[in-house]
Amino acid sequence: MNRINKQGIELLQYKQELEQNYPELVKKSMYIALEQMVESDVIDLDTYTTIKNEDLDHSDFEEYLMQKRAFIKTHEEILAEFDIVRKELDDILETQNLTHLFTESLVDKDAISVTRKFTLGEDFTTDYFGVKEEDLLRLMKRKGFVEKFAVLRLTKILQDAQETLTYPKEWFTIDESLVYFDKDENGYSIDFVLEIPIEHIEDKTNHVAICEEVKKITRVVEEFYDTRMKV
Repeated sequence: MNRINKQGIELLQYKQELEQNYPELVKKSMYIALEQMVESDVIDLDTYTTIKNEDLDHSDFEEYLMQKRAFIKTHEEILAEFDIVRKELDDILETQNLTHLFTESLVDKDAISVTRKFTLGEDFTTDYFGVKEEDLLRLMKRKGFVEKFAVLRLTKILQDAQETLTYPKEWFTIDESLVYFDKDENGYSIDFVLEIPIEHIEDKTNHVAICEEVKKITRVVEEFYDTRMKV
């Protein structure tokens, strides 16, 4: 995903034009336009000098711009673009009946995450340990028995499940979260997380293949989890 803002793109276009075999009169006109940008404080002198440097090509200048905050999109702008791509992925996941998964834009990692949550709640505690309802509060309390069980058991299950997986490693980075208290579920949860590079999802021709792979991977993990957690 391109992180250079509109002003930076305009300068890249100038650099590209300056690399063309144009008459000197044309290049001189472009230099004048750039000088006016310096005078108007649109660009700084260092940027002007860099764009004129004939020893630096278009790619070198793009790398230079990536180091200049003035020519980079804000976090909010990048996040908004990530979310557009993420929502397209959500739509495809829905067609694959994967609505129990949730996605998140990871701007700092240049990725979109897809998460499958596993939770040990009150119903599980009652069924698995055969406890009475009046004992639930004591067992479910923070730092109590169920939390300690979840930290050990859930982490081990997801780590073991990952060792059984085969998947295209250029498309996915796979990991598990720490166990956390889940207010929404009133229990202890752990997340199985797939991170997908944004450039793979941007290419819409990859969407179906990505979602099929997500479906296959999460199904294997779910079956592994169900087997290990059978009452």
